[in-house]
Amino acid sequence: MSKRYYFISGLHRSGSTLLSAILNQNPKFHSGPMSPVLPIMEETELMLMNNEFYISSPKPQQAHKLISSIIENYHSDVQTEVVFDKARMWPEYIHYIEGYIKQRAKIICPVRNIDEILVSFLKVIRNNKDNENFNRIDKSVINRDVPLNDYNRCKFMLDPEWHIQASIDAMYNAVSNNLGDRLLLVEYRDMVLNPEPTFNRIYNFLGEDYYEHDFKTIKSKNEVKDVEFYSLKGLHDVRESLQITSDNPEDYLTEDIINECRKLEFWR
Repeated sequence: MSKRYYFISGLHRSGSTLLSAILNQNPKFHSGPMSPVLPIMEETELMLMNNEFYISSPKPQQAHKLISSIIENYHSDVQTEVVFDKARMWPEYIHYIEGYIKQRAKIICPVRNIDEILVSFLKVIRNNKDNENFNRIDKSVINRDVPLNDYNRCKFMLDPEWHIQASIDAMYNAVSNNLGDRLLLVEYRDMVLNPEPTFNRIYNFLGEDYYEHDFKTIKSKNEVKDVEFYSLKGLHDVRESLQITSDNPEDYLTEDIINECRKLEFWR
């Protein structure tokens, strides 16, 4: 069965796990957790282009077929018509989707106030204060040889080299290169507070027939080893009902951090 592939990117703590849980109610859809498809494609391409044997005897058509087949082989266990592949950097690799996968790129990008994203991370970290293993954020702060506190956690999370900025840059670059029509930015608050019109908008963007979702009983079928891999229990938990639980960022963040967050929200 020939599958249709769509993509989910966007920002951390902005509802991509919730989005997948709701999309999976549609029996025609499969939306899994974060996927290694994009990095495998990239690494395979780089390996071939730098391999002495390939360089000496190039086979570009076969190399193209090899890389093109990665997404199909990775999702070969999925029997649905539509597959959503999730990776933060897809907006930076629209040329992979349209060049290798041979489908017009349609990427759903959940977004959220950056200060709320930081607060969400801080709350998860606090909920794991009894965990004897350091999470990745705390490890990075410690490696910077600065005090382990919320301010330095936020400074690290806002670092241009970390994931939040990379995700923002990927979306911004797509828009700047006149590829914004391949992206659908979905506000976290719209998804939670106005789910019906928000999912109508998503289906219209995808060009798929609308499915009547149950927004009152939500369950995630995707398992992620949060404790084993991230040392953060509950990082990908999904509540059974839609509700906003965001705290006031001013109760957690300093004014300079909040101002720095505002400067990053290019979509405003």
